Amino acid sequence: MGRCPRRRLTDAEVWSAAPVQGCRTLGCGPGGFRAARRGRFSRRICPQPQPRDRSTAYTVLGILTVDRASHVGQAVEGTTVMEEPAYVSIAGQYARKIRNGDLPPGVQLPSYAEIAKRNGVSDIVVRKAIELLQTQGLVRTVQRRGVFVTDRPNLVRVSPERQMESAETTFSNESASGIQVERESIQVRATDSLAETFGVAPGDEITLVVTRATEDGRPISISDTYLAPGVTDISSATTLEEILADRIPSPTHATWLRTTPGELTKAVHQRFFAADGRTIMVSDVSYPWNRYDAFAFRMPLV
Repeated sequence: MGRCPRRRLTDAEVWSAAPVQGCRTLGCGPGGFRAARRGRFSRRICPQPQPRDRSTAYTVLGILTVDRASHVGQAVEGTTVMEEPAYVSIAGQYARKIRNGDLPPGVQLPSYAEIAKRNGVSDIVVRKAIELLQTQGLVRTVQRRGVFVTDRPNLVRVSPERQMESAETTFSNESASGIQVERESIQVRATDSLAETFGVAPGDEITLVVTRATEDGRPISISDTYLAPGVTDISSATTLEEILADRIPSPTHATWLRTTPGELTKAVHQRFFAADGRTIMVSDVSYPWNRYDAFAFRMPLV
C-alpha cells in the first residue's frame, strides 16, 4: 500500500466512487483520519484495503453539525420521521417529476420567483432546493437562462438531506417505480460493543429497527438501526458521521439483497451524536453495489 499524498484532495478524489491511494503515514487509517479540509465542518478520507472482502475498498467519512434552524427532529433511514425542511420537500417534488418523465431532459424549470410563490417560501429556500437537485445530478444551471433538466439524470445518494425525510419519500423521489418499505422494531440486548458505544451496561435493552425497501419487488436497501435507550429519532443529534465502503454484506443483508457469495455491496455506517458527544444512534445500511452513480455529502465550509 503506497504512501498518502501530502496535498489537498480534489473534489473528484473526495467524492468519486473510485478508490484513492491508501497510506501508511501516522495519523491516517483507522486510528486517525486525515482531514481533506478544515473549518467549522470537515470532510475526511481514509481509503484502506479490506482484506476480509478480498478487494480494495474505500471509506469516506463526513462530519457535519446539523442546521438546527431547518432540521427539526428528523430520522435516520428506517426510524420515525418528523417535519422535513421546505427546500428538501421542494427538491423532492421536482425530483419525482423528473424521474417519472413529467419533466423530460432539456425542459426548463420555472424561475426562482415562480417556485417561491407557488410554495410560499423565500428565494433562499428555492436556491437550496435547486442546489440539492444539482447535487443529485437532476438539473443544470445555465447562466442568464435558467435551470434545465439534465440530459441523463443520475442517481446520486445525497447526505444529510436523506436524513430529513422518510425512507418512503427518499426512494419515491429516486424512482418512478413502485416503492415498498417495511419496518420491524424489536427490543434487543446490547452487546459489549453496542454497550460501549451507547454508554450502557452489556445486556441492557436497546431498540433495533430493521428497514427493508424494494422497487417493483426488487430489493434496493436494508438497514439495521440501533437506538440508545430513550431515543426515538435524531431530534437531539447535532453531528452525523458517515463511513462509506465496498463490503461483503452480513448474511441477513446478503439474503435480502439477493447477492451471490463474495459479491460486494455499497455499505454506509452512520453514527449520530448529541451535543455532549454521546452516540445516540448507529445504523448500517446496505445497497446493491450498482444502485447509485455517486455518493455526495453536503456540508458548509466556513
